[in-house]
Amino acid sequence: MAPLLEAKRETAAGEASQALGRDRPSRLQRRLQDELDDVLRERDEDWAKVRDLMVLSDGLQPNYTDTSSQMTTLMRCAYAGETDILNWCIQKGANVNAVSAIGRSALHYACNGNRLTCLRMLLERGADPNLGSLAGETPLHVCCMYNCYEAALELLHGTKGVIEIDAEDSRRLIPESVATDKKILRAIRKYRATFEERRKADLIEHGLQRAMIQKEAFKSEVGAYEQALRADSKNSGGCAAGDKDINDFVVHLGDLKNSIFKETMGSPKRAGISDDFGKALALTPRFKDAVTCKRSGHAFRSGAQTILGLGRMMPTPVNPRVATGVA
Repeated sequence: MAPLLEAKRETAAGEASQALGRDRPSRLQRRLQDELDDVLRERDEDWAKVRDLMVLSDGLQPNYTDTSSQMTTLMRCAYAGETDILNWCIQKGANVNAVSAIGRSALHYACNGNRLTCLRMLLERGADPNLGSLAGETPLHVCCMYNCYEAALELLHGTKGVIEIDAEDSRRLIPESVATDKKILRAIRKYRATFEERRKADLIEHGLQRAMIQKEAFKSEVGAYEQALRADSKNSGGCAAGDKDINDFVVHLGDLKNSIFKETMGSPKRAGISDDFGKALALTPRFKDAVTCKRSGHAFRSGAQTILGLGRMMPTPVNPRVATGVA
């Protein structure tokens, strides 16, 4: 009996310690999160302390946004060149194209600080290299204004897409106009020599992507159309339209359309319609309206085309057809 009681006590003690262990990390994590937020609120960031907190707990959220400047942790560490913290922010869901109160993204600040590794990481994560600020300044403008030659090279040659080297800011100035570093000017001129080829390649790539998307959409539409036809055939008792019936119907509608929309349709006789049928047809309001709107009757023609399309989906009549002239 004693060993059984000892086993129960040990089990209860283990469960209690596990419950206490679950509570302690949550309280500790809340305290660490508050401490991290306090550090990130400071104007002069203590990045060493942020890195220590990052190592202590993986469950912390480093993406803090200042309410007045709209500066995020991602922007500040991109400017400071803190690659580990920048990668941590991205892993925790930071938006690489978020902008501050003046419209600058983290890529703008990485270019401003001439931080190549941060710049590469942001480009690899999908940062827009042509995003303009409220003043219309692109990241290349920032490189040129602050003479960040290495960042300009990485921006020009490390981007998969095309850099808009002729983008104008609010003063109608392109990046070359604000650059004073001769090396940056030389790099932009070299890039300009292959600019058209790069643009054509980029347009071709986007065109192929759009074509693939349209192809998949077309396949899905065709599949849905085929399913609808099978459902209609099943609901109509399995009497799907035969090829010969559809062709006859389409030919008949085609002849009717041609007779209505002939350019010489001034009277029933000139349209090739018999006198008796022509007189009766000419008296109908629909025929008069068709003649009246013939010259500008785009909607009427579209309606005729729609009729032809409906003809292709007409089910075969249940009653068998009787050949003309057969008693």
